[in-house]
Amino acid sequence: MANLNIHRGVYPLTFVGLIQSVGRLSCHIITTVNNISEALLALIRRVIESVRQFYQPLLQAPLEHRQGQFLVTQKGRVLVPPNCSKWKPRHLSLEKTMTKMFKNMHKAIKEHLLKAKREEFETYAPYSQALPTMEALRNIQRAEQAIYTSSKAHDIGGRKKMEDDSFFLDSPASFLAGVFDGHGGKKVAEFACREFKLKFADAVEKAQGIVHRAFENVFEAIQQSIIAKDHHWKGKGTTAVVSYIDKATNVIYTATLGDSEAKIYRPIDGDLKSIPLSVVRDWGSEKDASRAAIHADNPDLYDAFVEKEDSKDNRVNRLNVSRALGDVSRSGTKEKPLVIHKPKITVNILKPGDTVIWACDGLWEEVLEKEIVDCLNHGILDPAKALVNYRLKEKKGYDNISVIALQTR
Repeated sequence: MANLNIHRGVYPLTFVGLIQSVGRLSCHIITTVNNISEALLALIRRVIESVRQFYQPLLQAPLEHRQGQFLVTQKGRVLVPPNCSKWKPRHLSLEKTMTKMFKNMHKAIKEHLLKAKREEFETYAPYSQALPTMEALRNIQRAEQAIYTSSKAHDIGGRKKMEDDSFFLDSPASFLAGVFDGHGGKKVAEFACREFKLKFADAVEKAQGIVHRAFENVFEAIQQSIIAKDHHWKGKGTTAVVSYIDKATNVIYTATLGDSEAKIYRPIDGDLKSIPLSVVRDWGSEKDASRAAIHADNPDLYDAFVEKEDSKDNRVNRLNVSRALGDVSRSGTKEKPLVIHKPKITVNILKPGDTVIWACDGLWEEVLEKEIVDCLNHGILDPAKALVNYRLKEKKGYDNISVIALQTR
């Protein structure tokens, strides 16, 4: 009985220890398996994403393109004509246009931050204070009408001719402003400037207040008129940045072609911060680089354009902008389009104290963002004139410069 009692005492203790050890080992095995599973799933996700990025252009291409021959870059990217290549104005709903413009607004901020110099990074507003929410855009309310003060200035710079044109129209219900930076002469810039002033109000009415639709229709109408006059304007074109402000809601809609831009400068916690309104497109952007490579039948052009540190150095037929009005001789063919006139359109909501600046690249390329903020921080009465004078006095740039400023309070 003594031996039995001893065995009865030892056996249960050994069994409990064994169970505990097995339990700990099982937990360790499960944790290891989970870690391996998570790592494996992460690897699978990366592979799927790489495959998706590789084949996405092909899958999005029209069927007739999928059945033909494709250009493939040295890095294995399949190049097909992007959707923007065959763009025509669309009859989109208000909800869909708001979603598109909100995404473009996010894109404008992100792309400017990625390109910003280290010392300029802090001059940009954080997303939380730069972007309205989609809920706010879906439920736009009438706002207390702001007081608008506007000014305009320009200078020929070091060039022999002035090729810019600009305008603003201030009415009780809205504010419309645009800057056009011509190339090859001023004719197309002047024409586009005049046509926007004449046609945009009617276009908004015909579009039943859907501003995105109005912008697309006016850009298309102007381009078709230029094509009809091309025997006079061969090789001429213009960039464009145009904004429409609904004074009842303080919503600002901005359409951009090329490298002219608009930005809001907003006081945040005592400092003036920059909010880009323009999605700038040149040959360094992926879709535009694809068009250039396909048009030239040279897939290596895509990698060269996308990877160049300063995308402004990329040129096709001596032109460094990939989207513009005019440039009929550079527009390519139906099968292989080149320069296109599809605008990138954004939306935002103005606040009291905001200053909006529209300008050609004669300002944005020559004057640092921090310098613009410092200039506007001085409480000047005529921001447009102050910025033009600063560029002329402090910088060696020779380009034409045109600036429109709007202050809200």
